[in-house]
Order: sequence, then C-alpha cells, then structure tokens
Amino acid sequence: MSRRFKRPALIIAVLLVLYALAGVFLVPALARSQAVGYLKEHYHLDLEIGKLRFNPFTFSVRIEKVNLKDPAGDELLAFESFGADFELRSLIDRALVFRSVKLERPYVHIHLRADGTVNLASAFASPPADPAVEEPASAPLALVIGDIALNGGDVHFTDNSQDRAFNQHFMPLDLHVQHFSTRPEDRSDLVGLSITIGGSGRLVVSGDLSAIPTRFDVRLAAHDIPLAIFQPYLEDRLPAEISAGALGFDLTLAQGQPGQASHMRVAGKAAVTGLEVRLKGRDDPVLAWDEVAANDVQLDLAPDRLAIREISIGGLDTSFRIYPDGRTNISEIVRQAREAGPESAKEPAAQATDSSAPAFQYALERIVISGSRLMYDDEQILPNVRVRIEDLAGGIAGIASAANAETTVALTGRVGEYGKAKIDGAARLAAPRQDLKAKVVFGNVELSSFSPYAGKFAGYTIDKGKLFLDLNYTLAGNRIRGENHAVFDQFELGDRVDSSDALNLPIKFALSLLRDREGRIEINLPVEGDVDSPGFKLGPLVVKALVNLVTRIVTAPFDFIAGMFGGGPEMEYAVFAPGDGVLSGAEREKILPLSRALAERPHLVVEVQGWADPDADAGALRQGKFDAMLAATGAPADSALVAAYDGFFGAGAAAELRAVYEARPGFAAGARSDLLMKLTAGIDAADPETVFRDALSGRLRAAQPVTDEELAALAYARGEQVMNLLINDGGVEAERVFVRRGEIARAGEGAKAKLILDTR
Repeated sequence: MSRRFKRPALIIAVLLVLYALAGVFLVPALARSQAVGYLKEHYHLDLEIGKLRFNPFTFSVRIEKVNLKDPAGDELLAFESFGADFELRSLIDRALVFRSVKLERPYVHIHLRADGTVNLASAFASPPADPAVEEPASAPLALVIGDIALNGGDVHFTDNSQDRAFNQHFMPLDLHVQHFSTRPEDRSDLVGLSITIGGSGRLVVSGDLSAIPTRFDVRLAAHDIPLAIFQPYLEDRLPAEISAGALGFDLTLAQGQPGQASHMRVAGKAAVTGLEVRLKGRDDPVLAWDEVAANDVQLDLAPDRLAIREISIGGLDTSFRIYPDGRTNISEIVRQAREAGPESAKEPAAQATDSSAPAFQYALERIVISGSRLMYDDEQILPNVRVRIEDLAGGIAGIASAANAETTVALTGRVGEYGKAKIDGAARLAAPRQDLKAKVVFGNVELSSFSPYAGKFAGYTIDKGKLFLDLNYTLAGNRIRGENHAVFDQFELGDRVDSSDALNLPIKFALSLLRDREGRIEINLPVEGDVDSPGFKLGPLVVKALVNLVTRIVTAPFDFIAGMFGGGPEMEYAVFAPGDGVLSGAEREKILPLSRALAERPHLVVEVQGWADPDADAGALRQGKFDAMLAATGAPADSALVAAYDGFFGAGAAAELRAVYEARPGFAAGARSDLLMKLTAGIDAADPETVFRDALSGRLRAAQPVTDEELAALAYARGEQVMNLLINDGGVEAERVFVRRGEIARAGEGAKAKLILDTR
C-alpha cells in the first residue's frame, strides 16, 4: 500500500479501535454510572447492575443481574437479563426501531399499601421540576419493535388495604409480541401472553392490537384459576370462606372496530367448577356446585347490553339451616355483610341519575339445572328436622329486560328417597306484580321426618304418613291469592309430647273427622292477603288459616259433617215429642246422613245421650197414665171418669167432691168457685156437669205419679231409638255406636237425644 493510503487507513483503524473500546468499555461504564446516580439522586433508589454490554457495531445491548430496591431495601424490580437490538434505520424512519427485545426472568413487586398508595407510583414519583427550565413540547418518537419476548416473569402483588393481606406471585409470566408499533394504524401481533395464577391456574392472551388509536381484538383463555386466593377480598365483606373452586373462561375482547371507536364487545364462555363456600367457624357448606357455566355470552359496551344463551348449573348443593338460637345461615351472611360494609353502603347517599341514558338491556335465554340438591336443616327443634330435595333439575327461561318478556320456571326434584317435587311459575320481571303465577307440587313425601314439628306445634309425634301437596298462588298488584290443596295419606299421630307451643285443640279428633275410609285426609285451604301490609308474611298467613280450619271443625263437627254429607240443621240433636221415645220422619231424615259420614270416617264413634224434660215429658207421661186408667175401667165414657176417680182416690171420692161443689153458692146456676176456676183454668164451659168433670180429670191427671226412673228410662229409650236408626237403617257397625245412661234434662236440653262424636 502506498504511503498515500497507509496514513488514512491507520487513522481509520485507530478510530475504529477507539470507537470499539469506547462502545465496549466506556459506554457501559457511563450508562451504569448515570443510571445508578440518577436513580439515587432523584428517587433515592438503589440500582444494582451485574453486567452491561454494548456492541457499537450492531447497536445491541445486553444487561444482566439487575436489581432495583427502594430506600427501605425492599426489592421493586429485577431481571436476570435484558437484550435489545437497535436498528440504524431508526435514523431514517424517525422512530426508535428495534429488531428484538428480550427479557429473561423479570420480577416486579406491586405493593398496595394500607393507605391506598402504591409502592411503584411512590418510588417513581416525578421529582420537582426546575421552574427556570422550560422544555419545549415535542411529539414523542414512535416505537417499533420487531420481536418482544419475556420469559419466566414473576409479578408479585401485595395488597395491605384489606383486613387480611393479599399476597400472590403470578408466575411464570411469558410474553411474545411481534411487529409492535406505536405508529397510528399499525397493528401489533400479540402472539401470546401466558401467566400462571395461584400455582395451578393459567391465563393465556393472544390476538392483535394497536396503540394509537387504541384498538384490540384478543382472545383470553383461562383454566383452573383457584378462587380461594381471592378470599382476602371477601374477608371484611362476607362471613363466608371460599374453600374450593376454580375459574375458567374462553373469551374474545374487541374494541375500536372501524367506525365504532368507543364500542367494546366481550364474547365467549366462562365457568366456575368445584365451588365450595362455607360460613366462617362452621363446617357446613352453604353453597357448592360441580359446575356453573355461562355459554354464548356477549357483552357490548356503548351501547350497553348483555346476552347469554345459557347458564348451566350442575351438581348444585345448597342448604338452608336454622341454628339453635333461631338464626339462619342465610340471615347470618346478610347481617354480617351489612355490618361489615362501608358506611356509604349502610346509608346510601342520593346520587344523581341521568334519566336520558338508555337502560341496560339484558337477555338470558335459559338457565339449565341438573343433578342438584337442596338441604333444609332446623336445629332449633329437638330432635332436629332434616329434609333434602335431590336430583333437582329443570330450568328457568326468558330472563330479559324487555317489558313483555315472560320468565318461566320449571323444576323437578326428589324429596327424600321416594318423594317428588315440582315447581312451575311465570312472571314478567319488568312488572312482577302484574301477573305472577306459581305452582308447587309435592308428592309422596314421608311425613315422619317432620315429626319434631308435629311434636312442637301439635303436641304429638308422627307415626307415619305421606304428603301430597298442590299449591297455586297468584299475585296481582298488592293482593296475593293462594289455593292450598293437601292430601295426607295414612297419616297417624304417635305419642303425646309436652310442648308449650302446642295448639290447645283436640288434634286427633280433628284428624278423625278429616280422615276418610281409605285413610286419606284432604284439605283445601284458600288464603288471601295484602303484601303491602306491615309485617306481611305468607307462612304465618297459611298457618293461621289452617288453625282456623281445625278450630271450626273441632268446635262444630256436625256442621262440618253436614257440609260434606248432608243433613239437617242441628244434626247433633234428635228432637222428640213430649213423652215420646220414637223419632218422627223429619228427625230421622235429619240424623240419617250421619251414617254416611261414619261409613267414610272409620275412626269415628258416636255416643248418644238421651234426655227427658221434667216438665214437658212428665206432663205427657201423666196424660198417658190418665188415659190408660180411663180405658181400664171398661165403663161407658160418661161414667168412666167417675169410676177411675173412685178407683184411684177410693170408693165414693167422686160423690164427696160433688157434694163439696154442690154446697157452694151458685154452683147450680153455673157459677165457678175459685177452686173450680183453678182446676178448670182455660175451660169456658158454663155447664155445672162439665165443670165438675173437668175438676175430676184435672185432679186425677195431676195425681198420676211420674218418677225420675221413668223419666230416665224415657231418656235412655230415646238414645236407643237413635242408635237403632244408625245401626239398622244407616248400616253403621254396632260397636261404633254407644248409648249413655238416660238423664233428666238440664236447663235448655229438653226432650231430645244429643249425639257426641269421638275417636276410637
């Protein structure tokens, strides 16, 4: 080489060596020094850099073992290695262009403190600006990166703003982006973002996006994200613990489609599996399920609307439990949630609403339930009551915000081992009071499990029985109307139970009146009420109607029988003519329908108590004896009275009485003495002979003896008459009809027989 070219070549070589040395040694040293000093001076942060390499020819940067700590020595950021390959075409493109950027094992700690501040925001708060220096505003350079890779990341998130700290590592985190650009209308390809959550869960994001303007169309797929890790956020809000459960979803998110810059759409499906929620401090789960999945979900924002084709609920296991102190698991959740809520939630302030804003539109086509179970436990009653509804299946359809949308419910289930349950209903959610209908049917339900309730409120245990229940309710405005049709099959009460809450009613007698010959009790119980009334509750309303029904039955059993089987008024009384022991035709027709009731109520027996009136019946018996005495004389009618009188009072007694009367002044003229007037009161005859005969018959009739034994015998005969009617004409078994000893009537009883119903 000529001397002419050697010198420039040498200079160039020396410059290249110097450039290389500066790039390899000086630039990293200056960069390290400037970065460490700047962060220390302005932010009081300690930056440690293991290695920093710069290739001045390829413009590539490699940094290893970086650790950034706050003044307290807590680690904020760190990474194993960082590499960036800068491209010289940045000078031409007027942008920061990198061929690739790669970050290995990055770590970031995000700490939300108790006061609501965030460690990173506090650490990198902008230092006070120098008022004397004004930097001219300039448009930022666009950033273009051909390939971004982040591997093995760890996002450590700590939240001390809750009563119970949330502390989780989201790792490993992997990210791969191609063609990243902040230039307007450029789109980036998010090849994949993968984050492990809670050790077993995984979130994967992929799709494309643009930074300016913000637009994206990405897919989010997650599986097995453990819900228990979010328990700290429920700690001070609900007295419940998520002991198990995992979240999964497969969604697409799109925003900023052409012509719809503000529109966002979320579509896809989501599911929560293996959920188990328990009350704090208790072993019983209040809610659990195998899977709840929402399919074909579409949420649109601006305008706001939600559409879901189906929510499927499988293996739902929920319970309603009444604790010994009367509280329930549900009320405990509600109560503690209210107590734990913020003051603003307890006393909500009035907020202005934009009446012109369109209402949120929603539509859920159907909810499908399968293989589910509902448990009912009442620990307030001893022994405890436990009822379960299993194999609960069916669905709810038509849940929508549209004014004319009708929501329908159709569910079936199994009660206990062999019982059945069916629930049907319909309502318009936009106006539920206008036309709400509900029908609940229970069939073949074993009643023995409700024996503790029977002991508490009826005073007896339940030996056996099955329940068939048909409830129909409608709500129109504020009026609720219900038809309760219940059938108790082979329902038998057992032993007596001492209970202060038991009804003071003859329950067994009421059941015997209601139970037919097949052992079935059928009750139709209509109810009606005003749901706007203070303290309105449907349960007590039904109980009150049932108590009123039982009270009417046991206090007026014959009215109940007459209403079902016919019969005259006051069927419990058989009325007799004075002195007579034979029923009239009208009385027979009044009493005879009782035999039909006894045929249909085999557990009933009847007792008949005959009564005799000491006035009316005694007078009739004296008249009978008087007539028999006249007939026994065998004398002609004109002389029979004198003969009977002499036969009763002695020979010549009639003549002696005549002499007494004839001696009185005016007797021959027909004038009546005071004595005759008393003896012949009401007789207008002026003929002296007629007056005398009336005196004879009056004294003779009044003198006929009627004993209490005769009256009691008449009373007993009346009871026998009713008994014979029921047995011989009504076909009632003789062993079911009893006649009590005849009694002389008390005040108000009169000449009658009283029927009394009882149980075997």
